[in-house]
Amino acid sequence: MKIVPCCLILFPISAAHCSRAYGDDFDLSLMEKMDNLRGVDTSVLLKGSQMLAGDYPVALLINSEEFGQITQPFRLTQGSVQPVFTAVQLKARGIATDHAPAGLHPLAAFVDNASVTYDAGSEKLSLTVPQARLTPPSGDIAPQQEWNAGLNAARINYNLNLQRDTGGQSQNTHSVSSTFNNGLNLGNWRLRNDGYFRYQRGQSGHYQSSSSYLTRDIAALKSTFRGGDFFTNGKIFSSVSLRGITLYSSEDMRPDNQRFFMPAISGTARTNATVVIRQNGFVIDQRRVTPGPFAIRDVHSASSSGDLEISVNETDGSVQHFTQAFNAIAALLPPGVFSYELSAGRYRSSGAGSLTPSLYQASAFYGLNNTFTLLAGQQMASRDAFRYQNSGGGLGANLPLLGGMSVLLKRSETSATTTNDAARQGKQLETLFVRTLNQTQSTLSLSWKHKYSADYQEVSDAIGTAQHSAGSLAYHDQYNVQLDQSVKSLTLLLRYTQDRTWNGKKQHSSRIGLTMNRWQSQFQIYYTHQRDLRGSIDNSLTLNVQIPLGESQNHRAGFNSLTGSHGSSQQTASLNGSFLDDNQLSYDASISTQGADNSSNLSGTYSGSAGLVSAGLSQGTGYQQTLIGFQGGVLVHHHGITLSQPLGDTVVLVHTPHTRDLKIENNQNVYTDRWGNAVVPYAVPYRVNDVGLDPSSLNKQIDVPSAVERVVPTQGAIVEADFNARRHDRRFARISDSHRHPLPFGVSVQDASQSPMGTGGAAGVLLADFTHRRWPLTVSRNGHVLCHIAQPSASSVPSDASTLWKLSCL
Repeated sequence: MKIVPCCLILFPISAAHCSRAYGDDFDLSLMEKMDNLRGVDTSVLLKGSQMLAGDYPVALLINSEEFGQITQPFRLTQGSVQPVFTAVQLKARGIATDHAPAGLHPLAAFVDNASVTYDAGSEKLSLTVPQARLTPPSGDIAPQQEWNAGLNAARINYNLNLQRDTGGQSQNTHSVSSTFNNGLNLGNWRLRNDGYFRYQRGQSGHYQSSSSYLTRDIAALKSTFRGGDFFTNGKIFSSVSLRGITLYSSEDMRPDNQRFFMPAISGTARTNATVVIRQNGFVIDQRRVTPGPFAIRDVHSASSSGDLEISVNETDGSVQHFTQAFNAIAALLPPGVFSYELSAGRYRSSGAGSLTPSLYQASAFYGLNNTFTLLAGQQMASRDAFRYQNSGGGLGANLPLLGGMSVLLKRSETSATTTNDAARQGKQLETLFVRTLNQTQSTLSLSWKHKYSADYQEVSDAIGTAQHSAGSLAYHDQYNVQLDQSVKSLTLLLRYTQDRTWNGKKQHSSRIGLTMNRWQSQFQIYYTHQRDLRGSIDNSLTLNVQIPLGESQNHRAGFNSLTGSHGSSQQTASLNGSFLDDNQLSYDASISTQGADNSSNLSGTYSGSAGLVSAGLSQGTGYQQTLIGFQGGVLVHHHGITLSQPLGDTVVLVHTPHTRDLKIENNQNVYTDRWGNAVVPYAVPYRVNDVGLDPSSLNKQIDVPSAVERVVPTQGAIVEADFNARRHDRRFARISDSHRHPLPFGVSVQDASQSPMGTGGAAGVLLADFTHRRWPLTVSRNGHVLCHIAQPSASSVPSDASTLWKLSCL
């Protein structure tokens, strides 16, 4: 339905109010005879309605919370025009209905004790419902009915390098290499292929496919199906590459309060109170609660660890204080959330002639309550005489005072011969501990893997052993300790790892570092000590300094020094930064010295709408390398072919029909091409993405109904944001007769197709749109043709549309 212009509504509204005040009725039949109001009952304006029935853009508020811009239907109901809804629309906005009549009805027909207020001046529609009937949807994920599978389109991502090496061992070689990520989108299905191409002069080119797969969302299960080549998730068992099928929970389809563990905050308020939640000294959320028990389950933490400090500020001025333990680890899930993976396929190995058994794997995580998460998994593999299985189970916990912990016990069994030899059986215990202390700004992480026997094997180790090849070294214990300590602008880190084998040998690595951020500069110093199983020791000291140059901080100077064992050392001085308004031209220059050898490097990259172009030159003692690179993406879609910057998994195609050089906001140097297309290379799936046109690239010659479009793509989608922009050539022209006298007031002007262009005003001045007009123009008055205007030369058209254009009749 067309939206009635405001000027046509304001007058009858005013008239209606006056008529009620003075008891007079106004004849509105004249309005009903207007072309854009034919068939519309305008008498509703005399009965108190603020508008005619139709669909109007409004800003929606529910219980004073903003829900964004929507198009709201208004219908004649019970003698007045009111906003109407369906039960499905209300449910999507988190409103639980008391009644569910079919079709469009006012809010009161669905929810008892609800009210609606509409302000026509500000175009705000406010709904008020009882708090108990409102469960707002999560603000970080869009409603499922808004998810958009996107266009049917093809895509290519490429990283092409042309390289020339001279001197050294390479002598004189030229090579071309490129990685590719190819894809085809058909509805909800995504077909992908990853590959590598290399050509060297004197040799034939070769393309090697590394993986191919087909995937699609299963929204009802909040899961993703994938068939082809993939890696298992590695959360319980070590990650392996398979060729087969998998079905797994998609964390991206869930709101943040179901993706990441966050303990529920519960307490009791004596009055209408404000609950303030702090983490690491910063307020991360606050809520208004009514008297009685409360439970807050949707707080988003600012840090993955750090106890929560809760203050309940009562109306009478009293304050309750308590602390909620919070130390998140990967194994933890929010209460009631279930996550799983089911995989089956053939084991993939890069080695020729490798054993490739069939492998089946299942894993599951369940948030039992506010403290514990259960985890379990099963893995089986077999081929010919090879048999393998691994079972695992454990518990994740968020414990007060202690911290976040997880315990996982796994048991493997391997049989690789047809003889009566006993199967190799073993167990492994994996533990993890994370604790953050707000008072000291310290974070401690401890992990320990312990094998009860040397016969425990992960599946890749078991396959390697079955082939009589050297698998990974069987460790008895593996320890890892990490400590991060912050003191104002200083950050101290400690890292220590130790691996102990079954024959008593040990290897360890320790690292201590200090980072200071002052005066917009960064200073780092690290000391590393390593000892391998053979007893060889390697020590190194690293110093790194980064200093900004100028207030803009677009350029930085750096110095790096590395001193190793046996007196080896290397020093590097560098300068890097960016130029141009959008920082699209970046550079990096460095000089290094290592003993008697010197080397230098100079490189630059330009980021444009159609891709990235880079060039680099490196040289040192006896060698030189020249590199030219191209990175970008190609989209093939229903509007044509569009070149872009390197593509992420989920992208947005911006379409502004035949309107070029419009800048896409919040994207580096991305403009529409000559066909009006551009690509936003990265989008967030299942979330609202606001795609906007930069106002600085718009002018009065461009009509855009809205400069911002909201899109909600699914994973891997290519969604379109169509702005329906139109570039026109609207300008003032002074029309004169053949004697250079201005034509009289009120002349009509038409183009050669008899399309009206406008009416001349005083002194023969006409405001008209000259875009795609057919010449010659015809000037008439009272139905009589006065003259014709031939198409002027291009040189006579003013370059500035604000300059008066002089047109003369023949």
